[in-house]
Amino acid sequence: MKKEDQRIKVTKMLIRKALSKLLKEKSFEKISIKELCDLASINRGTFYSHYKDLDDLQNQIYKEFLVSFKGSFDASFKNPNTSTLTTESLIASILTYIKEYKDICIIMLHGNNNRVFLASLNEIGKSIVESVYPKLFEIANQNDLDVFYSFVSGGAIKLILEWLDRNCDMDVNELSIKLNLLIKSTINYFNK
Repeated sequence: MKKEDQRIKVTKMLIRKALSKLLKEKSFEKISIKELCDLASINRGTFYSHYKDLDDLQNQIYKEFLVSFKGSFDASFKNPNTSTLTTESLIASILTYIKEYKDICIIMLHGNNNRVFLASLNEIGKSIVESVYPKLFEIANQNDLDVFYSFVSGGAIKLILEWLDRNCDMDVNELSIKLNLLIKSTINYFNK
């Protein structure tokens, strides 16, 4: 895979930031390439040298984010233990990652593929739970894992979406403490 030079990275970042800003003002369907290029201070030819259309832009952002997101947490789950899965520091690192790439999350949550994006994030989390939790809680069966993950992921995703919509108004550490407490109390489900 050919590495992008710095100019291309900067151009794509400008496009992404412009799209994120426009999505705060209007729906994805109402954004034109012209206004996106004007806001990003690039010409349309530059946009088309990287993307076919807005859907292609969104799809590329989506794929890059998911690969990066999954890769950033794979190491944490190579040798899991109960504290690895419930530490505030792990949750804080996930929230910090989401906050750092908030503009991408906004693009994905407000674009045409928002359900696909959320489902993909959910699948990443579910694959971790399914590969790690049976090792930590030997009594857990697949049904228990499904119930646990549906409950925890639904609540965590909703809380994180509201946090993003409020421009990350709560400190990462404060939110990670709250999520950690909720997840820890839910893990008791496996000790029934």
